Amino acid sequence: MQSNPSEMTLRRHQRTRTFKPASIVFNKGNTVLDCTLCNFSESGAQLRLRNPVHTSKHFELQLTNERRKINCDVVWRDGDLVGVAFSSRWTAIKPRNETSKLSEKVIEKLRAELSSDSDAEKKSNPLQ
Repeated sequence: MQSNPSEMTLRRHQRTRTFKPASIVFNKGNTVLDCTLCNFSESGAQLRLRNPVHTSKHFELQLTNERRKINCDVVWRDGDLVGVAFSSRWTAIKPRNETSKLSEKVIEKLRAELSSDSDAEKKSNPLQ
């Protein structure tokens, strides 16, 4: 999709074309829609939805491969395309609590195994 010169003069920031997988997240994280980040600037972006369905006017955009997120407000819609304005700064996506708890359990289990291996080695070799 080419931008005509009159559109370019209306924009405050230059757009960068891209093709990155992303997700639109809203409804307190209960609704996630896959999309593609088509282009972006300092102030907003153009997204292509896989299925042109209605989205919330305010949502979180997550870049799948980069583990970053930003809050967005819908400015326009045209079929499967959505234009958004950024309403926050990019931030890192932190692991979910369940993942953190699972990691802690795995670490505890590994420590216990290492400790029991060390204890067994000391018993078999009393000179240590």
